[in-house]
Amino acid sequence: MKNTFVTTEHKPILEFKILAAPIGSSEEFKEMEITGQNFKLAVIPKKNIGVDPTYQRKYQKAQINNIHKNWDYDLYEPVAIYKYQDKKTGLTYYQATDGQHRLCAHPKQEVLCRIVNSKAAVTRCLEANDTKTKSGWSVDDRFWARKTELERVEGKEDKDFVRFTIEAFEKEGFNPCHPKKKAPRDIGGKIATVHSYFEKSINKNIRTRDELSKDEQAQLAETAILDTISIMKDLFQPNFVQYQGRIWAALFDWLTNSNHLDCAYDVGQVFVALNAGLFKFKNARNYTQANDAVSIRHAASVAIAKRVVTDRQHQAIIWVFDKIHAESLALC
Repeated sequence: MKNTFVTTEHKPILEFKILAAPIGSSEEFKEMEITGQNFKLAVIPKKNIGVDPTYQRKYQKAQINNIHKNWDYDLYEPVAIYKYQDKKTGLTYYQATDGQHRLCAHPKQEVLCRIVNSKAAVTRCLEANDTKTKSGWSVDDRFWARKTELERVEGKEDKDFVRFTIEAFEKEGFNPCHPKKKAPRDIGGKIATVHSYFEKSINKNIRTRDELSKDEQAQLAETAILDTISIMKDLFQPNFVQYQGRIWAALFDWLTNSNHLDCAYDVGQVFVALNAGLFKFKNARNYTQANDAVSIRHAASVAIAKRVVTDRQHQAIIWVFDKIHAESLALC
């Protein structure tokens, strides 16, 4: 007969005081059953809970720290626990089958858990994380929910530029929409993805500038958002199908990164430079022209092949922008 629970694989996570210590059967923790719901709850000390790393995914310390930092009991879901009673030793084991990150992050040493014993522990883990029955929120879902939050929650600030980005897209004549709820008419159907590029670079390039006030940081971010959307519309003509994601991401990063334009640029001069798209590879006799999405990506690939940049397309596109901009300034 196969063992559905292997006591030797019941392990602690010492860093977070998950000690995997079994208890005697007479010491089992009191369970409360919700009448008619087949739902059992118990408060269990962390020291008496373990995990089985042979089927559990490896825990992510950064995720645990983030959950702990932003802990909210209203968001907490009880950790799923399989209770195993070893008849040979008389010991009882409590094993987390779902929610190990919540367990590690919990601010208290005693944790509300749900007992899930109708199937094997590994089966419960697989079912709890089955992509057929569970799915995470898409970038579109989160973006449009954040817009609704701004509309409905009194005093909620648009610190992540969600509403601002929507208004900026509309200003350029685009039609922002959730592509699963409304048929996209243009690049507006990709606004959530584009905004995610903006947000990443804002956090990396602008919010790290401690010498600036929050208002000054916001002004830089808003200017870069407006300029990026304008340049993309006029030079690269993105649409919903060919939305030029890598160009969006690289352009905004280039405009705001301290290693490149650092938010200190003349948008008119940038437009003229990118519209011309002229630069030379080292030792080349003739100019290369890269003034549309296809030719820029091609030039970036050539740069990678020549090993003048890393093999990351994002960095290679930025390198092309740098070369075009420098050539334009030299010709002025």
